[in-house]
Amino acid sequence: MRAGIAARLDAIRAHVAARLENGRVRECHGDLHARNIVRIDGRLVAFDCMEFEPAFRWIDTAEEAAFLLADLDARGYPLHAHAFLTGFLAQSGDYGACRVLDLYKFHHALVRAKVAALTADNSPQPCALFDSYVAVARRALEPKRHDRIRHWRRVCMRAR
Repeated sequence: MRAGIAARLDAIRAHVAARLENGRVRECHGDLHARNIVRIDGRLVAFDCMEFEPAFRWIDTAEEAAFLLADLDARGYPLHAHAFLTGFLAQSGDYGACRVLDLYKFHHALVRAKVAALTADNSPQPCALFDSYVAVARRALEPKRHDRIRHWRRVCMRAR
């Protein structure tokens, strides 16, 4: 995966810098995955953010979204991931995030794979989750066949 990520980083370096300049790096949750979301009074609420370390929660908003997307994908909820991404893009209007989502998804899938490996205790469930996160990371590096920005803009326009 090293060669794939190196090529991807070179290809989108300018987009990442532009996102910082355009105010897309903000104080976010920093650790947004499915186990840090709960339903309260019919609403989904994120909890357990990285309040102890500002460096972990000041991130690109697309990176925050990618963290949850990677987690939902690895756990076998692609329709939930699709619905979340559609809502995120429609609410934020940040279709430029599509240029960096795969990079961030790759990164966070590997972070979650490491957590799964560290907590495995020879249990089959964390081992399977590890494999699933690694598969998500690999898919994030695969070349895409369409222009993601135009695709998601069309999806969001249909959702309105």
